[in-house]
Parts: sequence; C-alpha cells; structure tokens
Amino acid sequence: MTDKFVQLTNLANLAKEKSSSARQKLLRDVTDLFMEEPETLNEQELAFFGDIMFKLAREMEAKVRAVLADTLADAQVAPSAIIETLANDDIDVARPILTRSSVLSEPDLLSIVARHSQEHLLAISKRTTVSEKVAGSLAEKGDDRVLGSLAGNAGAALTENTMATMLGRATDKKAVGGRLAARTDVSRDLAEKLFQNVSAAVRESILSDAPGVDVAKIDEAIDQSRDDLTQNSDEDDREYAQRFIARKVALKQLDRKLVTKFVENREIWKFVAGLAEMSGIEFNAAREAIFDPSGQKVAVLCKAIDLDLDVFKDVVEFTDFQQSRSAQDTFALPGVYASMTADAAQRALRFLRLRQKAAQNVVH
Repeated sequence: MTDKFVQLTNLANLAKEKSSSARQKLLRDVTDLFMEEPETLNEQELAFFGDIMFKLAREMEAKVRAVLADTLADAQVAPSAIIETLANDDIDVARPILTRSSVLSEPDLLSIVARHSQEHLLAISKRTTVSEKVAGSLAEKGDDRVLGSLAGNAGAALTENTMATMLGRATDKKAVGGRLAARTDVSRDLAEKLFQNVSAAVRESILSDAPGVDVAKIDEAIDQSRDDLTQNSDEDDREYAQRFIARKVALKQLDRKLVTKFVENREIWKFVAGLAEMSGIEFNAAREAIFDPSGQKVAVLCKAIDLDLDVFKDVVEFTDFQQSRSAQDTFALPGVYASMTADAAQRALRFLRLRQKAAQNVVH
C-alpha cells in the first residue's frame, strides 16, 4: 500500500463528519491529493479516489462541484465515474469537463449530445479535437451557436456530409457558411455550395488566385461572421476566468507571477479576475479600472500588488483596447507608476474597498 493510499484512507475516515464546511474541505483535500501525481496511481487507488470524490461531490452545492470539475478537467488520468457524473451535471459544472477533459470517451460525448442542452453541445463543440461521429451528431442537433463554433474549430473532423448538414440546418447561413468557407479542408464541390451563402469578399478569397485581393476586406468579412455567432462567448470567458481564479486561490497558487503570465498571454479576463482577487476588490470594479482610458486606476491596482515596472508597461499597451489612450498618458504612465509607492496604492485601495462596502450597505 503506497503512502498516498494511506493518506487517502485516513481522509476517507474523516468522511463521517456531517457538517457541510468540513465535508467541503475534505473534498478539497482529497482532490488536491489526487492532483499531485494522478498518473502514478494504480487501478485500486484510482477507483478509491473516484468513490470518495463521487460520494462527497453529490452532496455539495453546484459551485463546489464546479470547482472540482475545473480541477479535474485537465487531468490526463481521472476516475471515469466522477468525470462522467460531472459531464452530465448542470452546465456551469459540466462546461470545463465537456470542453477540456480527455478522459471522456466518444460514446460518453455522443450520449451527452443526445440528451443535454444546447449549452452542453456548445461546450463540446469547443474541444481541442472533435471526432467525425461527435461532429456529425452536433451538426444534427446543434443550434446556430453550436454550428458556428464547430465550423470555426480547426480540430473538429468535419466530413462533407456533416458540413452540408450544418449549412442546411443553419438559420444564419451567411455566418455559418463564412466559417465553413474559411476552413482548409473544404472540397471544391462543397465550396461551390458555400459560396451561395457567404459574402462576396469571402468568395473572392477562396476563388481568386490573382494578386491584388483586398486581404483586409476579406478578414473583416470573416471576422464579422465569427462575431455574429460568438456574441455570448465574452460573457462565458468572464465566468470561466472567475472560476479559474477561485480555484487558484483555493490551491494558494495565485501570485504576481501568475498575474504576470496573464498579461504576457493577453488573457484579459483572467488578468481582471486575478487582479481583483489580489487587490481585494470586486470583479466589476477591477474591470472598470482596467478599461479606464486614462490608465491611472489600473496603475493603482498594479502597484498595490507590486507588479514590476516592465510588466506594467506591458499592461499599459495591453489594456488600450480602443486605442483611445492619449500619447501623453501612454508616455507619462510608466513614470507615474515608478514614482508611486506600494503603500500609497494600498491606502487608495483601502479607501475604495470602504466605498464599496458602504454602497453595498445602502443597497441592502
């Protein structure tokens, strides 16, 4: 019996505790122990982990199950029973498993497509790889958002029959057709059918080998088609980012290094959520600060958690989404940041938190 198995046995003995908070902590401890080195577990240990997590998770509220799902979603090895259970849960729980888990088999995914909501189907359509059978099932049952997501997924194996089904079922044929036409695996015959449903600019990009094609115009047309189908994805990204940060907080893994990584990778919503958590302010307040064209508010937040000056310079560039920041502000911000002390920024943050608390008390 391995040391990890002994630890797990000891944790299992604590499962007699009836309080919700204690059982929630137990679930976190079991999950953290599992995630240390899941690939080293033998079959008996894997089954034991799965049994304990299953029994604890089914008694927990949805937000706890969602954290568990987000943690297990990237595990290459995990108890299939708990993965299947989470994948069939409410969408806020199931989404990370459906989108990212490699433990789910093709039959698992086909069963979910047949029985669950469009939100479940949308999550599956975003997987890194989607098999021909799963893609075919999504094409037959998905709405326009699912069809558009599937068409834009380069990792989805789309047969000509599947593409034809998607185009035939789509309500917005221009949008779905535009995404399909932009794929590299579209045959000439199917392309001819797609051309009837997409913009002239997209048709020109596919048909013409002649020089002088207006690439910018083509890209704009394709992007517009993509935007029409993903109008809700921004909201999904925000929710995912907040759940991601909550998990990092639970694992004590949220620090300046991780926030810096979000800036380097241009992961805006993880940056917002991480900065909000480390600053002790609400997500929406951090978002307002980061999107403020002057850059002064985000400077205070970044200095309060003591981000390096070079990282802040990257933040200044990264957060000027609308190119609305004046050249003078862009030039002056790094100097302002360098002269600001962390203590001064933290005092400003304490004042902001007090204002937020007062506003909440008024509302309640």
